[in-house]
Amino acid sequence: MMRFGFALPQVGSAVGPEGLVMVAKRAEDLGFDSLWVLDRILWPINPRAPYPIGDGSLPVKYKSVPDPLETLTFVAAHTGRIALGTAVLNLP
Repeated sequence: MMRFGFALPQVGSAVGPEGLVMVAKRAEDLGFDSLWVLDRILWPINPRAPYPIGDGSLPVKYKSVPDPLETLTFVAAHTGRIALGTAVLNLP
């Protein structure tokens, strides 16, 4: 059986409690199996390698990304059955 999931909006204009709840509930209503988050805890001051897309600079939207575990906990409180996971999790 194939399962379908997608990333929650953690960057860009949809970030925030209302956007997360709206997307998570709609995904669950549509029958998606899972929702995923990323982890971006560091913003390089002097990067050694260029970002591989565009002009080589890291997009500003990645400067502030909500914590993945807090995001998943918040979404779990507003959903009933959808699986939640991290695509990347940087441990201390």
